[in-house]
Amino acid sequence: MCWLCILLTHQLFEHKMIARSIYIILLFLLTYSMKAQDVVDKWKFKPSFSLGLLNGGRATSSTFYFKSGIGGYAHFNLINEASSFRPSVSVGVERLNEEVLMPIGLEYSIRFKDKGNSGFIAISGGYALSFHETYEVFEGYEYYGGAFFNPGWGYEWLLKSDSRLFISTRYRHQFMKAEYHEEGVDKYTDRFSYMMLQLTTGIIF
Repeated sequence: MCWLCILLTHQLFEHKMIARSIYIILLFLLTYSMKAQDVVDKWKFKPSFSLGLLNGGRATSSTFYFKSGIGGYAHFNLINEASSFRPSVSVGVERLNEEVLMPIGLEYSIRFKDKGNSGFIAISGGYALSFHETYEVFEGYEYYGGAFFNPGWGYEWLLKSDSRLFISTRYRHQFMKAEYHEEGVDKYTDRFSYMMLQLTTGIIF
């Protein structure tokens, strides 16, 4: 996880909005650590898998391009049935037209009820690796990923097998960067963002 922290630290110097999102995550973690002291011996790791639809677009300094795509995600959740707080680590693969993103991040969710069916709110942040089919065919281009934050809300149902089925709606903000290098020519950097609505459904085992 150290390399992820280094990448996020670099992004903090470039984007004030990212810094605010990280502060919110830290606030959630602080609240959680205070709450968890009474139930520290009851935590269990449970994996979850989900599929998502993304709709929105890519915004540059002068234009907006509509984008849509799909994604698959795996989460490793730390769950306690006596607590409404749930931290997790996530990794995924997303396809947006000619681009492929691999988001890796931390998520923190709060259920409205400790047990049974419940709504929840969540916030996640991290770094997404990126690959672009168009840029890869041109010499001198380097296409980078970037930091992201992803707040939202959802609902989950407790199944008989002690698994949970869930759906969620989220806002995804993804920072990206592309650079062009050519000998004897000044380096050109293009910074842009994705702003997307994300609909996700999945199951916690």
